[in-house]
Amino acid sequence: MINTILSDFSFVILFPRSKTYTGTLNGLHTKLTKQHDTYNFFDYYELNQKLLDFYKKLGSKYSINIFTTGFVQNNPAVMEIIKPIFDNICSCADYGIDKRNPEAFKFIAEKLGKKADEILFIDDMEKNIEAAKKAGLATIHYKNFAQVQKEIKKLLSMI
Repeated sequence: MINTILSDFSFVILFPRSKTYTGTLNGLHTKLTKQHDTYNFFDYYELNQKLLDFYKKLGSKYSINIFTTGFVQNNPAVMEIIKPIFDNICSCADYGIDKRNPEAFKFIAEKLGKKADEILFIDDMEKNIEAAKKAGLATIHYKNFAQVQKEIKKLLSMI
């Protein structure tokens, strides 16, 4: 039975403010940090507030966690907002693991003290979804908020 949600960060919770931007969010953060000692985070990024609000509601029944690749989530402006919502914020960069490898999901499940079949993983990248499935996690491929909310509710039998 699923008791834990593990969500990707970039392009699920956080998006570039520019709709034409096609690079990585960590790459943009690195570029902006090199150009300026500090920059206004929300001039370049926007949060998926609907999903954050949904995760807050789920937090009373489920452990809500982030599993991301890089480090953009460590920006103080965004951390202030997300830290109260999530039980854990785990990054591949911190652990030297790769989300394309099923072993990464086994590692994170162990870190969270959960069995793989207790975790629902949500990501926008198909290769990460496939790795999570191979590790035994339930998965949802994120396309947009309405789709992911519907699929989460269905999976968690909240309809």
